[in-house]
Amino acid sequence: MMNHGLKMIRLTANTPTKQFFIMRATTLVLIFFLSLASGRNAYAQWINISPNNSDFCTNTSITYTSGPPAPGNDIMWEYGDYSNYASLGIEQVFTLGYGTVLNMNSYPMTNCPGGTIRAIEIDALGNYIQASVVHLLSSVGNLTIPVVAGTFFGSCYSLSVPPCFDPNSTIPWGTPRWAMWYKNGVATGETSYLLSGPLSDSAWYQYKTVLTCGDTLRTDPYYFWQPSNPVITAQGPTTFCTGDTLLIQGSSAITIDRWTKNGITISGSSGKTSIKVTESGTYVMVGKTSSGSGGYCYRNSNAVLVTVNPGAFITSPVSVACNGDSIQLSCTSAPSYVWKRNGVAMAGAVSQSIWVKQSGTYQVNTSGLTCNSSPSKQITFYANPTVSLNPAGTLTLCEGSAESLTASGNNISGYQWYRNGTALPGGDTPALYITKAGKYKCVVSNLIGCTKTSSNVTVSNASTASLPARTLVLQPDTSGIDAYITCAFGNFGNNFGGAPTIEVSNWYKHFRTAERGYLKFDLSALPPNSPLVSASLRLWVDTVNEINPTLYPPNSLFFKRNTQNWTESNVTWNSSIDSTDFQCSSVACSTLSSKSYLNLSILNLVRHWSYVPSQHFGMLLHLDELKRQTWIRLASSDDAIAAHRPKLTLEYYFADIIAGGSTALCSGGSVTFSTNSGPYTYQWLRNGQVIAGASASSYTATVAGDYQVILTAASGCSVTSVAKTVTVNAPPAVSISPAGAATFCQGSTLLISADSLPGYSFQWRKNNVNIAGAVFSTYTVSQSGTYSVVVTSPCGVTSTASVVCTKINNPAASISAGGPTTFCAGQSVVLTANAFAGVTYQWRRNGIDLAGATAQSYTATLAGNYTVRESANGCSKTSNAISVVVNCREGDFGAPANQTRVGPVPAAGAVRLELEGDFSRSGVRFELLDLHGRALQMLPATGNTTILYRGDLAAGIYLLRTFVDGNMVDEDKLIFTQD
Repeated sequence: MMNHGLKMIRLTANTPTKQFFIMRATTLVLIFFLSLASGRNAYAQWINISPNNSDFCTNTSITYTSGPPAPGNDIMWEYGDYSNYASLGIEQVFTLGYGTVLNMNSYPMTNCPGGTIRAIEIDALGNYIQASVVHLLSSVGNLTIPVVAGTFFGSCYSLSVPPCFDPNSTIPWGTPRWAMWYKNGVATGETSYLLSGPLSDSAWYQYKTVLTCGDTLRTDPYYFWQPSNPVITAQGPTTFCTGDTLLIQGSSAITIDRWTKNGITISGSSGKTSIKVTESGTYVMVGKTSSGSGGYCYRNSNAVLVTVNPGAFITSPVSVACNGDSIQLSCTSAPSYVWKRNGVAMAGAVSQSIWVKQSGTYQVNTSGLTCNSSPSKQITFYANPTVSLNPAGTLTLCEGSAESLTASGNNISGYQWYRNGTALPGGDTPALYITKAGKYKCVVSNLIGCTKTSSNVTVSNASTASLPARTLVLQPDTSGIDAYITCAFGNFGNNFGGAPTIEVSNWYKHFRTAERGYLKFDLSALPPNSPLVSASLRLWVDTVNEINPTLYPPNSLFFKRNTQNWTESNVTWNSSIDSTDFQCSSVACSTLSSKSYLNLSILNLVRHWSYVPSQHFGMLLHLDELKRQTWIRLASSDDAIAAHRPKLTLEYYFADIIAGGSTALCSGGSVTFSTNSGPYTYQWLRNGQVIAGASASSYTATVAGDYQVILTAASGCSVTSVAKTVTVNAPPAVSISPAGAATFCQGSTLLISADSLPGYSFQWRKNNVNIAGAVFSTYTVSQSGTYSVVVTSPCGVTSTASVVCTKINNPAASISAGGPTTFCAGQSVVLTANAFAGVTYQWRRNGIDLAGATAQSYTATLAGNYTVRESANGCSKTSNAISVVVNCREGDFGAPANQTRVGPVPAAGAVRLELEGDFSRSGVRFELLDLHGRALQMLPATGNTTILYRGDLAAGIYLLRTFVDGNMVDEDKLIFTQD
């Protein structure tokens, strides 16, 4: 939207030297130049200009004179040209000369017959002291007046011409020239330069004005198109009985905004193409079109009048209930009533209200009303749920273990578990794994929320302190699984799994609304169902920041159990993973400090994963978004300092099972297993079944199977070992790695291997021929062929496995330059790689992959050593290097990234815009936009530092763009906080 209001603008000239120069485009001005020296009224004529009636007609000339300036000052003459009004809605200012006399012997305008002449008094430093303005219209050149359509002063659908053509712009004031707007050739009676709207229909418009010399200026005929109003139609009779409905369908060529009833907006009707109505009233659809300034222009449809006649109608507080409950049905007041259920009259049901306890379709017939037969009312009673818990009664929970409680029953749609009377966050599943003592119950509900509470299960703790314990330390290298996600601008789909940090925030740090972290450890070294004594997580806190700490309550860093799987290479804000508060851990942010370690127990999380490995999806790190604004940076597994990487220390109870010899037995052989000695009882298992009488600390196995031992302390708590497998006279289990088929590249070899067990012998073959000396469990392949291995067990039983190995020839990679490799900034050289079938390319600069550079050729513009990695059939080779040197600078200024420094961020009021680099500021301007891309402010640079004032902008995020000579060279973001 163009603003035709009065604006006061100060233009700073480069020098006060008397020369002709073009000044930058400025915002449309009627009267301007505030007197800086005296503070006098900017809208007064402080410099007398003669003549002050400045119509400039054919074969005429004008000599302007001004009053004398103060001693040492000068008069500068300027002309405001409106030739670009129709396209940009602004004027462009030209300096015409200096002195008290200005001779206008030729028409100065280019494409517009109107503009402004300004006499400006300036001091010796070029500062503006005072100014006067006269409007200059001319019929020279038979030019037409520009016209533009838009919205002005909040009015929709308007037309305007430059304000200098307004009949009241004639100087002296009070002697207006003739002007008129025409619609389809007929005078409208409107004479102002602004034909304010709304203009309701499409038509041809033209504006004319007559100069004092009698010549007429005019616009070209302008066709102003308007969209048609929305149309709505009733899809049935508009007069009906209470309880019935009417569908009103809308059709519109413009966006549907809302519906109204009797002029009042209908809640929830925004954007709907149709509505169902049940009440009397006048209904209208409202459409909207953009006003071009962030607002909308509205158009109303035709009206539909609806009349609802009184009649029998059934009301009830609810239409569903649980078995055993009652529902009251009431009818419109009438002389008499007959109630029916499923079409059959109900005995004695002849009052205005009745109570019912059965499902069915209810109806009532009345007398004395316009509509005596009511619409049907469906009433449904639902079966109540039932629930029981397993195990029931009491449960002993050994220290460090987890136990499962399961709720089951009939007519159940929802679950909620309670511990000691408090609902468990995330406890909404049929099964609950518990890690703490207490009284547990489950409240189940059916489809409509009828509930049933189970009996309590009392869980008590039992000590396992006498069982053997072991410590497991997990601190992975860069293979660790961690990532963070962000809703920063443009980053909703980005993955930060390779970042050296995990970032967590709930405020606009680096313009990110929020950041969340993910962390997962490989627990495969922890035997399943291991009772845990402790689980301590240690993280390196690189940075902790808070803003406005006194305005909000303290925050905590939460560690929640994820309920979905993820990988660090694909988790993003758009694909974020669900989590649960159940078994959550947290640490107060007030206890964290930068450059220190965070230590936290996550015992309940790890216990759950130990007993339910299928649900080990790691944890979510996040902050409460309604608490103190906080930003935390933690070291990830990709941190360069190994000691800073995430570390998990576990202490758990275990049972050893140690084989006294080979578990691959020959017929008649045996192997003795032993376990931990101590104040325990023992029970040995084979294939999960108790071995009768096997209750010593050792057991001799002679039969094939999977063997385990259970250690039980005096408290009754126990731990089960991992299984050991015994085979008897079994063929060796041979598996070759790699299996099936394998390839390797020319110039390299391939290591193939078979499982190695004590007492086994090996013989490798190529194409079924023994390879001399190849009698170990591994063999290095250098030629193509089919390789097999014969494995013989100590019992003399053999097995064979094979793999097909193929050597791939990959031609050498090379690159060449298409021109000189030493040049100036702004120039380039094309580098080209050799080609062959199936090849892919990855160009590198100084050993670092260039993003997206995967074509055969690459255009180098920066200095560095360039190579290409060529790959085909799984083999890769790196080419020779070509060094590119950039040793000079030529061409126009090209602004690098981040050329504008913005501060403070966030800000409550004004913002400083500081430019870096050595270049002329005359070609630099800034634009402020909202997040929808709508321009809000445009201002030129005023030297190295420019102040951007907030004005009446609301709190929020905005975009700042920097332009040099019309080209955008930088984009930053601003944040304005609440005042």
